[in-house]
Amino acid sequence: MKWISTYTGFFRNIRLFHFIYNYINRNKLQHNKPLYSKNNINQTVYHSISSKLFKDRTTKLPWLDYPNKENEIINHPKFSSFSKEIQKGILNWYRNGYIILDRYVGDELVAEINQDVEYLLETEVLQFNYTKRKIFDAFKYAPSIKQLVHDKSITDILSFILDKEVFPFQTINFTKGSEQKPHSDWLHMSTFPRGYLVGVWVALEDITIDAGPIAYYPNSHHLPYLSNSDIGAKNNILFLDKDANNKFEHKIAQEIVAHQLQAKVFEAKKGDVLIWHANLIHEGMPIINNALSRKSMVIHYFAKGVICYHEISERPALIDAK
Repeated sequence: MKWISTYTGFFRNIRLFHFIYNYINRNKLQHNKPLYSKNNINQTVYHSISSKLFKDRTTKLPWLDYPNKENEIINHPKFSSFSKEIQKGILNWYRNGYIILDRYVGDELVAEINQDVEYLLETEVLQFNYTKRKIFDAFKYAPSIKQLVHDKSITDILSFILDKEVFPFQTINFTKGSEQKPHSDWLHMSTFPRGYLVGVWVALEDITIDAGPIAYYPNSHHLPYLSNSDIGAKNNILFLDKDANNKFEHKIAQEIVAHQLQAKVFEAKKGDVLIWHANLIHEGMPIINNALSRKSMVIHYFAKGVICYHEISERPALIDAK
């Protein structure tokens, strides 16, 4: 069903279509059954799910989302196993909402990833999705990407940040800049309890300002988590709001102005890694020179043992059992 990724028409906003699609992919939803039972969610795993189900429930955020954790972090038995660079990033996670690791991925692995992506596109194993900018889930086909996605040094950092074991949910590869407007990952990939998602962005070549680099907004992860009702999405029992993403981006633009947030442009070097908080606002800057590529990749990791869903489309996340 590869056409789903490129399809942009009427069926995309019909709840019944999502229910049928979920049922077809029911093996990827079985993980939710014990989680629904544990959290007293009285519906099948094929139905729509959104923050409305958790409206009056109070839960704890990941431990590093709370202030004044420095002593607890330093005394944690795993903290000393990280390099000084990573330790500094972890200690600043609460304040910044991101960690930058310089030249973290070696040139050889970067070259293998770029070759594998080119091969997957040439052989049409994968294709760009409806945005014409994104290649989804290459890690399921490319050994080089799978190697990076499961790299223990990276997953150890993420598991420390969330205090839970993590697993890769999705990869997105880019050959050009996304030019995506400011947004956070939260509304697209949501969890209950909140905050148990982390993004890992990797530069697969040197990226200049002319190529449309990533930009991010420090401290923006402290803003309230948004819901469909917060952005004014007009969902009903039959249909989803086809304009929800535009409404989300408009709301984020308002938040940036209201809180006087300032973007930092990341002119990355090949192999640089940017780890960001689920609620950190980021964007793809405009491409100045269309002749330039912007080879890069983002990996989204969920924590194990939490409910994973997509607030903006009110769908449960499809997760491979393996």
